[in-house]
Amino acid sequence: MTTAHANPEELRAICRDTLAEARRLGVKTPRLEAAEPYFTDGHLALK
Repeated sequence: MTTAHANPEELRAICRDTLAEARRLGVKTPRLEAAEPYFTDGHLALK
C-alpha cells in the first residue's frame, strides 16, 4: 500500500506556495488560510 503523499514536506511546500500565490494575486482562500498552521512552522505548536 502506498500513500498519496509519501513526502509530507513536499505537501507542506505545495500548500505554502499555493497560499503565497493566492495572496499575491488577491484571491481569497479561506479554507487554505485556516489550515495554514498545519503547513507552516506553526504546525509545531499544534503538537
